[in-house]
Amino acid sequence: MADHSTVMGIVIVKDGEIVYEFYPRQESYQKPIYWSVTKVLFFILAGILEDGVQVDASLTISDYIQGL
Repeated sequence: MADHSTVMGIVIVKDGEIVYEFYPRQESYQKPIYWSVTKVLFFILAGILEDGVQVDASLTISDYIQGL
């Protein structure tokens, strides 16, 4: 990995299984930063809810949460 890279970790998944993990910028005692991952989890959940016809993606968030 290049010295100028800021990548904290790489995980490659194939057929639902982790086939490669590498954490060049993280010590074993450190916890990864979850902020960006949280966005992904939200959209996965939104997609599941949309597939289940519980959420309409054509509506805005303020249609679901009053006051926004």
